[in-house]
Amino acid sequence: MSEEPEPLKPLRAPLPGHPGGYGWDDRYEEIVRIFPHEPLEKYLRNGFHPVTLGDRFFDGRYTVRHKLGFGGSATVWLAKDDRENQWVALKIKQAKASLDDLEQDPEIKALKLLEHKYTIHGSTKPRCFSRLLSYFQHIGPNGTHTCLVTELLGPSIAQMLRVFDAMIPWDDPDYQEVETFRPDTILRSSRQLLEAVETLKVWGIVHGGMEPHASFSFHISPSNVSFTCQTAIDDEDLIEILGGEPTIAEYSASEPRDECLPKHLVRAATWSGWFDCPEESIRLIDWGESSSANDKVSELSQPINLRSPETFFIGSFDHRHDLWRAGCVDYIESMALVMGPLPSAWNDQWARMIQEKPGPRGDPRFQSLRETFEQRRHFIIKLAEKDEDFEKPDFIEDDYQGLSCLLSVMEGLMQHEPQERITSGEALARIQWVDQWVCDVPENEEE
Repeated sequence: MSEEPEPLKPLRAPLPGHPGGYGWDDRYEEIVRIFPHEPLEKYLRNGFHPVTLGDRFFDGRYTVRHKLGFGGSATVWLAKDDRENQWVALKIKQAKASLDDLEQDPEIKALKLLEHKYTIHGSTKPRCFSRLLSYFQHIGPNGTHTCLVTELLGPSIAQMLRVFDAMIPWDDPDYQEVETFRPDTILRSSRQLLEAVETLKVWGIVHGGMEPHASFSFHISPSNVSFTCQTAIDDEDLIEILGGEPTIAEYSASEPRDECLPKHLVRAATWSGWFDCPEESIRLIDWGESSSANDKVSELSQPINLRSPETFFIGSFDHRHDLWRAGCVDYIESMALVMGPLPSAWNDQWARMIQEKPGPRGDPRFQSLRETFEQRRHFIIKLAEKDEDFEKPDFIEDDYQGLSCLLSVMEGLMQHEPQERITSGEALARIQWVDQWVCDVPENEEE
């Protein structure tokens, strides 16, 4: 058995908060231009692979053109498949998150299983997941990395919310409005998300945060629900949709660059040129945490604010962890303001949790879902009416009215106790809206 390789020595004394010893400001020029960015300290042995624009992977088949994003264990890049002459997404995992046996990689296994289920069930609706096109290993200075090639998707919901937020002129104190999705996009995406959950339940597959209860509970976040990108006609269109040519920060330190560090840092695409249109649908991404509905899930790598309330009280996943601290108390109080009072069976434990955090608590700005829903619906309608680029068809009033049905859906899903939550099928039945923007075309026929 080979010995564990010695860790790479930092180029200088470690900085506070930078375990690898690498800083940002004195190594790359104009670094503010490329934030947000994955932590530089993770570019060392067993960490991220240093990618340079123009790098080629898999015997030269895939050429990196832009950066799509990053997560805790991988970076994702726009690449051109020179053999098939198509754009793809190339996900490169940290070496420590990569397995020797590619077939045992959780995400590869999940995507292959999803494709198998999609095929044998003869599905006619678009996939609720991204297509896995290829996978391979790449050896670099920081180790051996698992690489997944998938179809190119558009921005996540979280990315588009950041785009909307960036449109706010913060220097104008009188500006009170923010951008949001079109009414039909909200309704169509809501329906597609529920259809995805129902499909996965039928297939016996559970996405990372979904609990296999008879009445489903899921913690899919805006970060792992992505739109498609059907409107890019040619390469120039795609670059414009991504927000323009890549923004980079070159390595500029006086000492030689260690091979574990990138030649330049690349800012992730902003997707500022993407716009929601009826042709786009949604996909669930990040399947590394998925499992069979028959498997017992012992713990979840979910942030506290994505956990459903029963995980705090009945120990569904994290009964061995001390989660109910001050931050949890604030979160639960805010949740109760939105969803209503906690179940009486949880009162004793809730009282003990409160005792652990003396002093003022809660955020009075939170209001119940029912109290704020109509205000939000009218706000969405107001923005749609003011949008000069948004052509309003004769049936636009049907879309405006259709938004009303989402209150019943959200109230049914956002129940404290899992057995009280409606099923995905029941939620779908409550969306009383006809999508008059597009005709349903089976994905198999499109291909």
